[in-house]
Amino acid sequence: MTFPVPQSEGEFPERVAALKARFPYQFRDLFELEINRGWLPIIESLCVDLDALLSPVQKAGISYVQIKEKLGGLRVYWHYAASDASPLPEATSYAIQARIETADAFAQTACETCGAPGELRDSHGWRTVRCDRHTKTQR
Repeated sequence: MTFPVPQSEGEFPERVAALKARFPYQFRDLFELEINRGWLPIIESLCVDLDALLSPVQKAGISYVQIKEKLGGLRVYWHYAASDASPLPEATSYAIQARIETADAFAQTACETCGAPGELRDSHGWRTVRCDRHTKTQR
């Protein structure tokens, strides 16, 4: 499933709110969502993938803690509050981490601002993924 990049800064919070409404269990413990609008489609796809992967019992225990850009990469931190009756199987934990790593790989090739093809750039000590157009406007 492919999601378009929000076309305006105003559309970004609306899409984030819709994502949280669609997958409330994934966001119940989130204390930080720090990405630019160019990476929102990557997060939306990740949420859909995890929703398809997890059983209803597993969905009751999993949540993101933090989603952010750091050093030009996408960082997704999550936790699972296992009940005694339903610990998260190791294979499921690995599958979650693999999907997060795939999301990070996509983010490393997408401009954080607009989602266009980009590359990791170092500008005045800041490492970010930008397209040519946004590299020029970010200086």
